[in-house]
Amino acid sequence: MGYLEHILQPNVPAIMSSKSSLPTREEIKNYVYSDYWEIFVLKHQQPYNITFHMIGVILFYGVPITALYTQNPWLLCWMPLSPTIGLIGHWVFERSNIDLQDAILSVRTVRCFNKMFYRVLIGKYTEDIQEMNVRFLNQVKKTTR
Repeated sequence: MGYLEHILQPNVPAIMSSKSSLPTREEIKNYVYSDYWEIFVLKHQQPYNITFHMIGVILFYGVPITALYTQNPWLLCWMPLSPTIGLIGHWVFERSNIDLQDAILSVRTVRCFNKMFYRVLIGKYTEDIQEMNVRFLNQVKKTTR
């Protein structure tokens, strides 16, 4: 198992480990959260989807830096590829409930992508997935009583 595969293996509770047990749009809508990061993590749990988002973050910063370095503004035409890569990750690997507003780009989403990128690199994102799933499950248990 490679480094990226190792740090992206979500060791989540069994109830949340399959595609069909991801939180539904209604459950996420009713989830009370203190920071959008919690919802973001719930929507980004599958390793291949996370990998696609990592590539998207690299493109998000790499394309304009390369355009500046090469002094070729035409490279900026590749900028829409960044969110598109993330959408492909959701469409193919993790059909979580994403908002179109967030999928296109929003400040809170960019902040979360940066945080996810950093947390994956330092090997802490799996812990975030575990923590958010426990919080989510605890809230669901409280509301179903």
